[in-house]
Amino acid sequence: MIGKDKILNLLNSVISKSKADLTEAVYIGGESGLTRFANSTIHQNVSERNSRVYFRTALGKKIGVASTNSFIQEDLEKSLSYAYEIAKNQRENPDFPGLPSKSDYPKLNTYFKETAQFTPTQRAQGVKQILDQTKASNLTASGSFSTGYTEIAVVNSKGVAGYQPLTSTYLNLVVTGDDSAGYSDQLTRNVDDLEIDQLAQTAIKKCLDSKAPKSLEPGEYAVILEPSAVAALVEWMNYIGYGSKSLQEGTSFMANRIGKRIMGDNVTMYD
Repeated sequence: MIGKDKILNLLNSVISKSKADLTEAVYIGGESGLTRFANSTIHQNVSERNSRVYFRTALGKKIGVASTNSFIQEDLEKSLSYAYEIAKNQRENPDFPGLPSKSDYPKLNTYFKETAQFTPTQRAQGVKQILDQTKASNLTASGSFSTGYTEIAVVNSKGVAGYQPLTSTYLNLVVTGDDSAGYSDQLTRNVDDLEIDQLAQTAIKKCLDSKAPKSLEPGEYAVILEPSAVAALVEWMNYIGYGSKSLQEGTSFMANRIGKRIMGDNVTMYD
């Protein structure tokens, strides 16, 4: 990890040289590792460490944005100058509200050292727990196990200086038999909360319970979706319809329907 002080000090040093009316810098960086397995065998392990700094400058209501994945001061200053030049040549954005002022924000516990320091060997040991159980049931396992950490920082010319580290771990599992399959997954910030044995047993049970599937006649059937299935639907709706750009361009399913009911009475979504 780079750390709060180094990130904030460098970003503030860079934006202090900005010629723009308003300037913002956002840092997003970290490290992630991923172990994939298929046919009950680990076949890939990858690791990535990267970071990116985004600069946003405003000249009145003209906005310019540029970014770099270098954390060297000279490169950051060059990227900032690009954002400034872009702003000079932009049209005004009448919807630009300006940048936020300095304020307090809540302290959240989103970083766990155990997750950030989790090794490929430890991920392999977790996968082995799964494979031991699926092999005992004469089933095959595939999936992936990822761990990593991220640092996020935001500074601007109005005094904002925010920093938040966070970790995440995700395990997804597909267990297959001759004519059936079972799925399970879990996402958590603390790898110690990962219930590997339970995930394996859940996927195994689904696979065994769905053996010898039967055909159904076309018709209406009551269906109960698991949280992961609902999340996939909502995520896709977010991609295609919840953003302001798609709304303004008329491609969103909400376009020209503000104030109207477009879902069932038993569905409520809010942001």
